[in-house]
Amino acid sequence: MTSVKCPQCGLVYWSTSENCRRCGPPEEVSTAEPEVQAQPAPPSQMSDADAERMLITLRKCSALFYFIGGLQVAAWFFLGNLLVIDGIFNLGLSYLAFKFKSRVAACLLLLLTLLSLTINALAMVMGAMSFNLFVPLVLMWRLATAARMVYLTFKLNAYEEVDVTRMMPPLPPVFQKEDTLQWTQPRVSSQLQVE
Repeated sequence: MTSVKCPQCGLVYWSTSENCRRCGPPEEVSTAEPEVQAQPAPPSQMSDADAERMLITLRKCSALFYFIGGLQVAAWFFLGNLLVIDGIFNLGLSYLAFKFKSRVAACLLLLLTLLSLTINALAMVMGAMSFNLFVPLVLMWRLATAARMVYLTFKLNAYEEVDVTRMMPPLPPVFQKEDTLQWTQPRVSSQLQVE
């Protein structure tokens, strides 16, 4: 058997198949103007060193949320029940975002941080909490860190999606054409000949 390479998609398939399994039957050539096909966007060019730096930055960002979550759980005894819930969410979501590069966990962490920022701003505006410059600065720093975690998880996931060539199976072998006459004409042995 011989193999054939599809001129459209490059898939190698057996010559006994009528059409390429990926493309289907060949399209008829029309005399109309050819359509301009959009070229796929080139994969992001990121080196392994860049990915490693992003992982280190993601680890640092999640360490900040570990610290904040730990403080909130410790302050639960003194300030109230909502802090322990916020602290557990900070710890859990930052762990998921770092360990599994979870985009969903990073986005939820950003939303939780926005909710925290909104509640503290409303408490300051309504007078329920005295104005302290330290609290808004910490919340803005936390918001910037959460946004950076979202960016890093999306970039790292895009990098891993592009680098699937390591997991692809090898291409099927290309067989050389054999002499078809060798198999179609029977050989006559000299012992079987009738005289």
